[in-house]
Amino acid sequence: MSMRYQSLTWINFNRRWYGAALGLFIAVSFSVPGLGAEPNGPLSLPTRLESVRMAVHDRLSAGPPTLDARKAELDALIKYYAEADQGLSWVDENGVSERGKAVIAEIEKADDYGLRTSDYALPNPDGSNANDAKAGEWLADAEIKISFAVLDYARDARGGLIPSA
Repeated sequence: MSMRYQSLTWINFNRRWYGAALGLFIAVSFSVPGLGAEPNGPLSLPTRLESVRMAVHDRLSAGPPTLDARKAELDALIKYYAEADQGLSWVDENGVSERGKAVIAEIEKADDYGLRTSDYALPNPDGSNANDAKAGEWLADAEIKISFAVLDYARDARGGLIPSA
């Protein structure tokens, strides 16, 4: 075998391995998920209920200016829902929670106590469909409505409907 033939054989052998190695490198590069794509990003994606809590906070924060009497309540709710570890009070993944249903049932008795049930905007406790694409929006709206209804009901039950002089 001549020296020239041996060199060409070695070069062809190296080209095959080089091509195989390059192909393997490219295949691995595209199959490995990107690491460190977002510095200081969240360790995990928010759950459905965390997303609802964030939506409640955003909606309350973006709301129109309110009366002075309502501003303190709004500020308290915004502060409450701003905390990432705060859970939702009245809804869960399936709709209005048992606690929320109990509160709604109590507020619906307002007429028995000299108040007007119609003064409190409450969601239909059976109006949620967990599989609906807009279920998160419904849950956020329900959480906000029940929260304000509870605050209004507590204020009215304590002081009545007639403003003090």
